[in-house]
Amino acid sequence: MDTSIAVSQQSAGASIPPLPIAGIEIPSLPKCFKVTTIGLTVTGDATEGQLVKAVDAIEKTGAGVQWQLGDALLEIKGRYPDRSLILMNEALDKIREKHGQASRKQAMQVAIRFPEGTRVPSLSWSHHRACAFFDTLEERLHWIHLARDNNWSVHELEKQIAAASAEPEPDIDPDLYVLKDPAVRAYLETDKERQRRQFHEVPDNAPFLRDLLISRIEAIDWQLNRTVETDCNLVRDAVSETMGTWQQVFYWLKDRSRVVSPPDVRAYLSELASAGRITEQLDEKPNPTAKGSTATVYKPRRNPVDDKRDEEKRSLLAV
Repeated sequence: MDTSIAVSQQSAGASIPPLPIAGIEIPSLPKCFKVTTIGLTVTGDATEGQLVKAVDAIEKTGAGVQWQLGDALLEIKGRYPDRSLILMNEALDKIREKHGQASRKQAMQVAIRFPEGTRVPSLSWSHHRACAFFDTLEERLHWIHLARDNNWSVHELEKQIAAASAEPEPDIDPDLYVLKDPAVRAYLETDKERQRRQFHEVPDNAPFLRDLLISRIEAIDWQLNRTVETDCNLVRDAVSETMGTWQQVFYWLKDRSRVVSPPDVRAYLSELASAGRITEQLDEKPNPTAKGSTATVYKPRRNPVDDKRDEEKRSLLAV
């Protein structure tokens, strides 16, 4: 075994007891090999031929010998690199994996990432494989020890790792998350004041320029006060007007200075469709024989939420 592995064994497994001898039987295994529950040790005088014979004997044994296979392959890699390249046959590995067996590459990767002194005898090789992709030995030991201490199955271990590795999702949409940034809000407030100061600079004969300033101030106020609910209502209004694609909805909003980023527009459309406030349909082609993909268009759908909004609008108009 190479020096780096030996160093890892000394640093990470100094307090771990020696590996117990297993009841694993590997027929035709040369006498220079010693089988343990979670590994294979080799005497110093093992020849290249004996190592290759050991790999063949281990694989013929069947399941439950992944540690022994990995250790034998590591010995060959350390002593006879050229022979190791020959043994690592990707085509044969695919056949092994197809039949539910560990590939030689997998066996060697797990073995090198868990040197003998760091392996947990009470857990399966598959437990160790689930932790093997972590970059540091410290992380790998952290998870394998958690699995041991909590008596996790392989499935539960993988589930726990996936949950810990997942990126936390913000409680609000990306646009709204950015708008919570104090620096962003300060910029918008400053820009609003800048627009107000420019009112007196507008020529008397160009009132439309004053309207542009007012429109920008209103757009800034809208951005500062945005919520998921107001965004959804606005996107729903855009759907009612356009009854088109998400791009048409986006440009309808943009033309009214209600800029919502394209990812958020698509997210709100999906949310509205799930809530039953709009429908998704494939646009009909003018020519049924035309080639190319059909665009998805969005159309309004009656919903109690929108009935309430319409009633509120009528009340305001009545006043």
